[in-house]
Amino acid sequence: MESFFGPTLKETFSKYANDKVSVDELIAAYRKFNIENHDIIAKEFSGAKDVLKNLSKKGYNIAVVSSKKKDVVMQGLEHFGLASYVSIVLGEEDVINHKPDPEGILKALDKFTNVNKALYIGDHPNDILAGQNANIKTCGVLYSSKADELTELHPDYLINKLSDIYKIVVE
Repeated sequence: MESFFGPTLKETFSKYANDKVSVDELIAAYRKFNIENHDIIAKEFSGAKDVLKNLSKKGYNIAVVSSKKKDVVMQGLEHFGLASYVSIVLGEEDVINHKPDPEGILKALDKFTNVNKALYIGDHPNDILAGQNANIKTCGVLYSSKADELTELHPDYLINKLSDIYKIVVE
């Protein structure tokens, strides 16, 4: 399951099938299973609700840029009570070029004013690369299964738990 975190489904399933029809069938089956089982399988990052709530109250703009389809991202945000704290959600269908390309981050930033202190937080190497490619500060989360790879990319910050973000963004 680890190989599903980060790359697009097309990239992931292309490793297991040689033709477009088979890849499309695998993607369709995965999406069906994911929608039906999302709320059982999905896990909230510890402290996410409190962090997003507090940052939102302080006026921080919060966006999610994901390789998942937007409706699945929204399902997760709503399931965990996080949707009201997020201003912008961009999913796989909102970009042509996926992470590590900065397109999604740049699209999100275009919707905000005062983005000179933008910070992109990620749990996958493609997140850090996308933030670096967008020329903004990056933060890797060390509770990711990809922590070693994140560290090797030298993000501007590394945090052990999401609440450590307060040491970075709240003066």
